[in-house]
Amino acid sequence: MAFADTKRRHGKNGPRLMSIEEASVIGFSPPSTTMVVAKVARQKLPKRSY
Repeated sequence: MAFADTKRRHGKNGPRLMSIEEASVIGFSPPSTTMVVAKVARQKLPKRSY
């Protein structure tokens, strides 16, 4: 199961991964594609330091 693998690899502080089916059961809807694309574009911008 995904939970057991993640717990073993990352300990208690590690990420908790859910399958799409598990997420749909609890009513979680993933963020829209446009939001994800915008976030990725923001991450690729060079950071300016003055």
